[in-house]
Amino acid sequence: MLKKELYIFSISHQSASVELREKFSISKTETADFLRKLKEVLGIEEAIVLSTCNRTDIYYLHPIGMRSAILKFICAFKTAGESDVYKKYVFSCQGDDALKYLFRLSIGLESQIFGDLQIYSQLKDAYQLATDADMVKSYLHRLMHSIFYTHKQILNQTSFQEGALSASYNTAKKINQLIESRSDKMVNVLVIGAGQMGKDLCDHLAKFGIENVAITNRTLEKAKAIADAYDFAIFPFDEHKDLIPHFDIIVSTIEQGSFLYQKSDFLNATTLAVFDLGAPRTVSPEVAELCECFYDIDQIAALTETTLAFRKNEVPKVEQLIDEAVEQFNLWLDESSFTPTVRQFKEALEELRKSTLSNYMKEMSTADYEVVEEVTSKVIQKIINIPVVQLKTACQRGNVEQLNQSLKELFMLDENQFSETKS
Repeated sequence: MLKKELYIFSISHQSASVELREKFSISKTETADFLRKLKEVLGIEEAIVLSTCNRTDIYYLHPIGMRSAILKFICAFKTAGESDVYKKYVFSCQGDDALKYLFRLSIGLESQIFGDLQIYSQLKDAYQLATDADMVKSYLHRLMHSIFYTHKQILNQTSFQEGALSASYNTAKKINQLIESRSDKMVNVLVIGAGQMGKDLCDHLAKFGIENVAITNRTLEKAKAIADAYDFAIFPFDEHKDLIPHFDIIVSTIEQGSFLYQKSDFLNATTLAVFDLGAPRTVSPEVAELCECFYDIDQIAALTETTLAFRKNEVPKVEQLIDEAVEQFNLWLDESSFTPTVRQFKEALEELRKSTLSNYMKEMSTADYEVVEEVTSKVIQKIINIPVVQLKTACQRGNVEQLNQSLKELFMLDENQFSETKS
């Protein structure tokens, strides 16, 4: 039986444009169905799907790579057409490379905006969705918690994520620059969407001292919570298109399967700037013809930061911590491979101990029997510790499978014959 291994399937900003990426965007409401069908159609039983404005990734366990099969599957799921057209946009890796990819991704090393702060929370959300769909078992549970721990280590032991650098921050900074460049500073900003991106944007806008901000969201309570925190205005979502002519800057951060805003929605507006941070895009590119500035998620990522150079200097420290984390995870993986054998060995010895003692119960007093029971239990534990130590050492040498198999054969654990030959 082939051993399962971690594989990565990714369509991201590194090879695909925003127009192409959005063809494969999987919303939170689609995730459970996608994972269920992934299991039914391809037999993948453990997987996480991460879909953001910059990537659609699938992290899965399988004996063999399923790159072509997954591409065909996702093309069918999203009705994106023939899979052959998209082959060159797919990145895949396995084993240690896949592990390092996930650790790097969690801290923002694989992000379009280098060191992006939002990817960590997005990965945690993806993990929760996969857990809810019963697609996460011991391997991915352990891996994700190892990633969370390492993320905390990196924040505590390096300066990698000091300074703001994210799509929401870049947008807020650009808005501030636009306002400062005008003689009339009375610029009204409309933020559409109160999810994590919208919340972060409002936080950055407030820190820049931008006060004339309004929020609209499908769930008004979420918009109100943000508005109350920064003393911003709120509007019902059913008025969102009617609001456009009354605002100088429009920022869309919502999740929508198609263009929510068309050129016709801006015909009666004198819009200074439009920022489309949606995933996939929510504003038709034709709107750019009617405003002074138009930015989609890729253009926002291209805005440079002085923070970038500082973060790059911290990368060697980050990569060292990641290498150590991958080594520790592999050690756990090796040790988990012999845990069932050790358990079998202990059960066999325990059965032998009890059956042997039962032959002498009548010849001992209750007090004597309790002493013998305690002593023999301790002896059994000491016997078990010997192969455990050797197996752990074998993990570091890289030959644990051989020693694990030898232990099984020596005590006939697979055949359940050890206890039968105890006499």
